[in-house]
Amino acid sequence: MPHKDEYKNPRILLVEDNKDEAFILIYYLKNHGYIVDWCDSPQNAVKTAYRQNYQLILLDIMLKNENDGFVLCQRFKTDPVLEEIPIIMLTARSSRKDRIIGLRLGADDYVTKPYSREEILARIEAVLRRKRNYDFHHKYQELLESSDDIVLFFYKQGQIEEVNRNAEILIPELNRTKNPIHLKDIFQEIHANSLSTMFERVLDGREASGRSWKLRNPNIPMKSFDVKFIPLHQGSHIISIGCILRDSSARENIVQTLEKRSKELKEKVEHTSEKLQGVQQKLAISEKMAATGQLAAEVAHELRNPLNTINLSVYLLQKTIKSPAHKINDYFEIIKEEIKRAQKTIDRLLEFSKKSSQERKFASINKIIKQTLFIVQEDLTISNINVFQNLSSDRKSVV
Repeated sequence: MPHKDEYKNPRILLVEDNKDEAFILIYYLKNHGYIVDWCDSPQNAVKTAYRQNYQLILLDIMLKNENDGFVLCQRFKTDPVLEEIPIIMLTARSSRKDRIIGLRLGADDYVTKPYSREEILARIEAVLRRKRNYDFHHKYQELLESSDDIVLFFYKQGQIEEVNRNAEILIPELNRTKNPIHLKDIFQEIHANSLSTMFERVLDGREASGRSWKLRNPNIPMKSFDVKFIPLHQGSHIISIGCILRDSSARENIVQTLEKRSKELKEKVEHTSEKLQGVQQKLAISEKMAATGQLAAEVAHELRNPLNTINLSVYLLQKTIKSPAHKINDYFEIIKEEIKRAQKTIDRLLEFSKKSSQERKFASINKIIKQTLFIVQEDLTISNINVFQNLSSDRKSVV
């Protein structure tokens, strides 16, 4: 396929055995911007055609032998490498039969000698123009027919020119009207500014692309597309613009799923954090209560010993003092009452210390395992560790 710049200075192969005619024609064509290579025999012509990428062959019918030109034309048109090169046949033989033979062998035009330079130039331009159009349509027709994407061709003003089969199926509005549809009518309004910017870029000869664009039609199975705009050249001119829409729904679904799972994970982490904070608070309170109970037991122990000593001392004094005064007995009774009250206080402190200490109770082992797995679930997932639970009937143990 010729590159677009090759059409600026097309390369022509001239096969002519008359040296004088060849030099005159070469001089004229070079002055009009063509690159011309000359061969004077069929053998050299075939070899030369293989070495260069020619856009046109000018072929004289009468070379060394009378019909060498016809034979060479047939050789070119049956060669898989050279068959697409257009051929203009040059000859002094003007019979209708000769023209028909040349055209049937695959020649693209037929010029009878003597010809004017203006005529040969006009015919060359016409054949090259047809060749350019053929190359252009052949190149992009293949894209239309073979692509699994949605492919649109549109004019520089934005009206859609041609679409592939996928576009006709997935964008039904293309078939509902005979009036030209503008590209902006296909995409949602949120892409209007981006579309305008991309148009300017493409008209400047550069490609442009966008991600996750959405069509106006909400009923198509694809929810978003990656879009690519391509300037289509013919020669040095941009004659239209290609647009390729590639389904990006799968990627969007993955992104949405990740966002959803991330949100769920965040909520689980927050919920677990709240639980852990509650457990920590309970543990802190439990530790404080345990410490308070321990202190109460120590205080009770420290108070009970001297209190017992005092109580024993009162008993011995009562035994020692015979017939104590009435007032002394009153004092003894007051002391005994205060000792009883202090003993009750000590008993309450001891009871509190027992309640503050850890109590043994029954707990579900299965429940503890499940709670533990829930807490470490995130770490297991990150480490790619799968845990299979096969718990027997719940047993309760003392903890």
